[in-house]
Amino acid sequence: MYRKAYGGWLLLALLLVLQGCGFQLRSAAVWPPSLQPVATDSVPQGRDFVLLLRRTLSEQGVALDGVAAARIVVLDEQHQRKIQSLDEAGRVSVYQLDYQVTLKLDDGAGKPLIEAQAYQFQRSYAYDPERALGHQWQEEQMIKRMRQQAVEHFMRRVAMGGLSGNAK
Repeated sequence: MYRKAYGGWLLLALLLVLQGCGFQLRSAAVWPPSLQPVATDSVPQGRDFVLLLRRTLSEQGVALDGVAAARIVVLDEQHQRKIQSLDEAGRVSVYQLDYQVTLKLDDGAGKPLIEAQAYQFQRSYAYDPERALGHQWQEEQMIKRMRQQAVEHFMRRVAMGGLSGNAK
């Protein structure tokens, strides 16, 4: 009986300590109202990234139609798979997946608010040639997750006010 009560007090104390040290769960970055509505432009290979970005903005209630107060421009998006290691027979055992997207944010008149910046991510995965189809799906999922991370990083930068120019 005392152990249960002691455990409850210990949990409460731990929660209070975590709150006191500044720990909090990271919430989604909120797009500034002054930068709405938002338009997006992209090079052809950035189409999938733009679709994810627009869906994320839309889920936050950000206006995407009308005269743009801000324009997100996807200058480049690319991913490639590299051999990271080989097994003793000389076959691929681990691949490295590199992803990079370069974005900038302009105001409605085309004046830069955030200069072009590349967001880069890497993932590695073990490869078994007998499960090639599963690895293809795994690679696609990794790319989707890295795209999502790039969107989150960019949105956080905008939300934190990392803007150049006058529109802070």
